[in-house]
Amino acid sequence: MAGEPGGAAPQRLHQNLAWLGHHLPRFTPDPGQEERSRFKPLTELAVIHASLTAWGAAAGDDTVGAALDRWRELLTEACTDGVVPRAARDRPADGLYVMQPYLWLRSTGYRSDACEDVLRFLQRDGHRPQSAGVLYSLRKAGYIRREIDWARLCREVLGRSYTPAALDHDAYRITHAVFYATDMGGARPALGDEETHRLAALLRRVAERADTGGRWDLLTEALVALSFLGAAPTTGDESALQRLAAAHRPDGAVPLDARAARELPTEPDEDSRRAVFGRCYHSTLVHVLLGAHRASSLPEGKVMPSVR
Repeated sequence: MAGEPGGAAPQRLHQNLAWLGHHLPRFTPDPGQEERSRFKPLTELAVIHASLTAWGAAAGDDTVGAALDRWRELLTEACTDGVVPRAARDRPADGLYVMQPYLWLRSTGYRSDACEDVLRFLQRDGHRPQSAGVLYSLRKAGYIRREIDWARLCREVLGRSYTPAALDHDAYRITHAVFYATDMGGARPALGDEETHRLAALLRRVAERADTGGRWDLLTEALVALSFLGAAPTTGDESALQRLAAAHRPDGAVPLDARAARELPTEPDEDSRRAVFGRCYHSTLVHVLLGAHRASSLPEGKVMPSVR
């Protein structure tokens, strides 16, 4: 990772992966705790797994490869007659949202008869995607054949005039628009050069506010989006990367923000460990995405394949 001493970034990536591996069972909802929100960590793990798999991020890095193998094992277990299809069938109104871990796993070539049955059931029952994230995962899994105009979503975010408060409110919508339009870093967005430059400038406004406010999760997402756009790093980007490096805990986790870092419990009990996971897992996952993308050898213009 540019802006850091040689070897520091891969080492930090490995530390991130070690922390995630230690907490890996927490990504799967416990029996009796299968409400919709409990599937968010598993979905996010599946997104990062599919992205790194598509980039070939494990090539030449045994630590990354071993981590992805463990993640895939967990995701497969959750999808093969497991918690994912069961919860989706039990709660069909949230079914497509709950099925996202499988949809991302399917994009890498995996198939589960139980999950395919549930998806057919949801389709017959008339359920449709209710968010851009679910729509994107359906497209990646091959269930939507038509191209989706994600560049339009980028133009929508560019068309707004952002006060500081509005920028804070829409920040994740902006970063996610870039994630979808670049196919998670696998392709150039269908935007003109001027639009791309404006989008990069908007992301840097997001990053600057996040950096100033100690919002490390959002800062990392903005830097990921800039990397996905292929934006040339600035001095400000590199300084932000150094501050993100300093935000890492000794165990390899990245807290959500500066406040979370101050308030994380230190007691060695289950409630404390659960609280630390909840305030660190997403930032740490996104930092893995950032480090792996910047280090990957993804050829320019290669598209992360959708399964047909």
